[in-house]
Amino acid sequence: MIYDKFKAKKRSSEVEVIQFHMYSDRSYRKCAEFVGKLWKGITDDSEIPSVLTPLGYVKVNNYDYIIKDPKGVFYVCPQHVFEQTYRSA
Repeated sequence: MIYDKFKAKKRSSEVEVIQFHMYSDRSYRKCAEFVGKLWKGITDDSEIPSVLTPLGYVKVNNYDYIIKDPKGVFYVCPQHVFEQTYRSA
């Protein structure tokens, strides 16, 4: 076991990414297509779309990124975190 703090870097693996734009029908359709059956769309005005992740359904807010890892698992990442963590391949 490791009891002392240490630094670590993320492994360099490519992921597929799409950014969600809340007020764009095209973006909504593209995100739903990207995620497939794991996408939970809007059924009334009070809901926000969500994606099934290992943590359950996670809401996708305006400008969030939806990330698909090499194993096909989806994650939702806020824009500011994405921009600090990832770069274009």
